[in-house]
Amino acid sequence: MKGDAIHLAYASFYKIDFLLTWNCNHLANANKRQHIRRINTGLNLSVPEIVTPLELFKKKTMIESALLKEKYETQKRLDEQANHDLKQYFSNAHHNVGELAEKFGLTIRYGDIKGGFLTPVHEESTTTTE
Repeated sequence: MKGDAIHLAYASFYKIDFLLTWNCNHLANANKRQHIRRINTGLNLSVPEIVTPLELFKKKTMIESALLKEKYETQKRLDEQANHDLKQYFSNAHHNVGELAEKFGLTIRYGDIKGGFLTPVHEESTTTTE
């Protein structure tokens, strides 16, 4: 909850339009939104629109493009093809990326995982999708 307060304070002070959160208990619910609106208005602070990712993508203010639409449709299709199995989803996605890379003559490079963290790829790396 402390992190939520910091995020909300930052968004309010710097007049951020949207505060994106999955936290429906402390931030993204009707009661809290109304409470936050009252407090921020009383303090002359801006009131960010507190939304979940799903709500944000439904907003008319969200930037829409053919590329974003294709991205979300592809993610949905991959999820359905994998029967909502995360490991299979990533396997399918990896396979599709390899096919696209080959089709368009691209080389896809991934970072190395060391100690459980993703590290940047260095220029001399030749790691590809294969």
